[in-house]
Amino acid sequence: MSADSLLQALTWALYLLLAAVTIKAAVLRPRRFPVDIALFFSAAALIILDSALTSVIGSPPAYLGLVVFVLLMVLPFLLLRLIDDFAALPRWVMAAALIGLALSVAVIVAVPAPLPGWAILLLVLYFAILGFLATGVAIHEARRAAGVTQRRLQAIAGGSFMLGATIVAAGLAQFMPALAGVWSVLSVMGGLLSGLAYFLGFAPPATLRRAWQEPELRAFLADAARLPQLDDTAAILRALEQGAAMALGVPTATIGIWDEGRQRLRFPNLSDDGLEVPSGVTIAGRAYAQQVAIFSANAARDDPANAAAYRAAKATSVLAAPITAGSQRLGVLVAYAAQPPLFAEDDLTLVHLLARQAAVILDYVRLYDMSRQRAQEMERLYEGATQAAREREQLVKEQTARAEAEAAVRARDEFLFVAAHELRTPMTSLRSFVQILLRQAERRGEVQPARLEEALRTIERQTAKMTNLVAQLLDVSRLSTGKLLLDRHTTDVTDLVAAAVLAAQARTTMHTLLLDAPPQLLASVDPIRFEQVAVNLIDNAIRYSPEGGAIDVALARDDDRLQLTVRDRGIGIPPEKRDHIFDRFYQAHPGDYYGGLGLGLYIAREIVELHGGAISAEYPADGGVRFTITVPIKEKEAEGMVTTDGRPALRLPEAPRTLAPNPGVAGEPDAAGTPDRERSG
Repeated sequence: MSADSLLQALTWALYLLLAAVTIKAAVLRPRRFPVDIALFFSAAALIILDSALTSVIGSPPAYLGLVVFVLLMVLPFLLLRLIDDFAALPRWVMAAALIGLALSVAVIVAVPAPLPGWAILLLVLYFAILGFLATGVAIHEARRAAGVTQRRLQAIAGGSFMLGATIVAAGLAQFMPALAGVWSVLSVMGGLLSGLAYFLGFAPPATLRRAWQEPELRAFLADAARLPQLDDTAAILRALEQGAAMALGVPTATIGIWDEGRQRLRFPNLSDDGLEVPSGVTIAGRAYAQQVAIFSANAARDDPANAAAYRAAKATSVLAAPITAGSQRLGVLVAYAAQPPLFAEDDLTLVHLLARQAAVILDYVRLYDMSRQRAQEMERLYEGATQAAREREQLVKEQTARAEAEAAVRARDEFLFVAAHELRTPMTSLRSFVQILLRQAERRGEVQPARLEEALRTIERQTAKMTNLVAQLLDVSRLSTGKLLLDRHTTDVTDLVAAAVLAAQARTTMHTLLLDAPPQLLASVDPIRFEQVAVNLIDNAIRYSPEGGAIDVALARDDDRLQLTVRDRGIGIPPEKRDHIFDRFYQAHPGDYYGGLGLGLYIAREIVELHGGAISAEYPADGGVRFTITVPIKEKEAEGMVTTDGRPALRLPEAPRTLAPNPGVAGEPDAAGTPDRERSG
């Protein structure tokens, strides 16, 4: 088979396959855009089948050739319909294209075969004009679009150009028969490339859409970590909306914030006064009320009561997802477009992820505003106490006033310290404890020391959670941009692991940590990052063992690699979720989720792999999980080795040792009265 024949066979096979795929999609979703795609590729497939039949039986019936010629002229009109689905062409353009199609069919029917040169020239001009018009429109729309939509339009523009060039080459072959071979090869190549480009533009696979969306999604996640630094809530909302629109590849995304007092969703950036929508009304209100993501390919049809509003906003297709932090319903994220093909049903997963990221930021802002109001109240109290002290005339009263003022200063400073930590966590339990303390103070005039101590312990625990959350987000940002670098030194890993075990034992009263490690194990590692991995695994073991018990931590050398094992006997991981425990943002037990983004195990795996190692999980028959990491030692033999901070390496006994629980530190109930069982991985 010649190269020309092989290319032609590949082109035919591609178009026949695309026809089958698009026809199936149109049957499953009988809407205009899938049907237009199916018609376009079906027309091309019929032309190919006629060519194949001609090559087998020789000269087909005259009427069959006439039908094929008509289908060939229909192709550019169908292409323009597809472009209209994306870009809403003026009606006169479609009308002119339809008139041109009618005239082309009239020429084919009225002029006897073989067609004279002038007729062929007119048909080629009609085809080329529509093809290059589609190219120009697609290029123009691509410049205005972003993300996946821009890439799809670029592919459509390339396919339209190749299709127009293919027909021009076929027409030139009629006027330059001496170069017929060259024109034939160019036509076949153009047909193959245009088919591929159209497939990528009009019906891209879900995996390709995700790959096209990934750069904008990464940028959204990276920018999200910096948004809380903005003082203006409206600016934060605009940045979130712009990032979501870029990630989804649509012109518009907006966020509605729930106003508890007015019982409305308020969209501050949709108009000067801010559009307000009750819960359960419109697609956005339904997504908020039902707490589910909703996709509508035709909003006016699916919500006829608000059809006029959708048409006024040019919101033909709508995606909406609730913005919720824990049990706190904050609002809804809505993305919409004038053209239905810009969305796919699998974009529901993506918009839900974007809404979750927006929830973290908006909850952070909400807590910041609350703390700022409290700080202002404390400042007013302090100023009042200072003014009262100046007005007192007697020395004793002045001393008393001074003491009160100093107490107010200390109270303000303590509050600001707590507020600084409060900004770093979505503490759903903090508000409950503050309300309990205020009610007790109002009823009794004082706060019971036991209750005060319990509240402060909960605040400390929750702020530690958010500190870990922020650190994890920063690590994920560094990992995503390739900026997480290791600073490796020859280090006594036994020292690092022992320190992590000791610190963990000090935080729990319900668990007994058993460390089995050699007196010294030297390896070339980044001590800070390696200790971070050990801490993550040990903390996960504690969190996944809500009933307490023993946790085994073992460190050993296996030839030229070190091996660290952490085993708990807790609730384990369901079999159907074990393949995803190292995925980013994945929680194996979402029902027990009160904080974190599912990043602990993901970050641990990335750090271990940066060391050239591997991490795995096993699930013993008696319950719990055993995590094992292996890392190359790359040991440098040296006398008098010290740890990276200059201290002598820690020497441990050969036998395993038990670290006694520390009473009264961890495992205390939270605001709901249940032990804290949050996990990060």
